Amino acid sequence: MNSKNLFLKLYTTEREEGILLTKKVLKLSTEGYTISQIAKECNISEDQVKKILE
Repeated sequence: MNSKNLFLKLYTTEREEGILLTKKVLKLSTEGYTISQIAKECNISEDQVKKILE
């Protein structure tokens, strides 16, 4: 695999993971989870949760 293809594969994978994380954060938020609870559940910082919810 050449470097361009590797980059595209990694970029796509990271993008998909980011989309899934965003969906999970939004779902938990609509279910009434606090920012702190969402951060713990998703293993991310509270600041990251706030950025997603902005």
